[in-house]
Amino acid sequence: MWPKRHAAVLVDVSRIRNPLKSDPSTGNWTWKWCMPVALSRTMYIKNELGLHARSAAKIARLAATAQGQVYFMKADRKVDATDILDMMGLYCPKGTEVTVGVADPDDAEVLERIVETIESGFGES
Repeated sequence: MWPKRHAAVLVDVSRIRNPLKSDPSTGNWTWKWCMPVALSRTMYIKNELGLHARSAAKIARLAATAQGQVYFMKADRKVDATDILDMMGLYCPKGTEVTVGVADPDDAEVLERIVETIESGFGES
């Protein structure tokens, strides 16, 4: 799945700090957007406040334990699940359908822990 602003020319990812973002000088997207998702789960945001800083931080902490890449997706946008600000930038209020995916099948346990956290409303009442 390509973002809306994609280009056929690939960017040298060695000079970009976070290769999941576009290169500010050219606007081209990096090759990591093409990486396949091995496992994914789709669910709805259940807590009243939606996805906010504290809940995004919980997802990011869990995603950081994965061996491979973990993605957080809403509609046609896919972001790195270890980046709190990228997840918050998706704007996910209560009832939003989101998908969490992992690039490495060995990270199925991490995926399930993230899904449990989201489905429990991030432990908030």
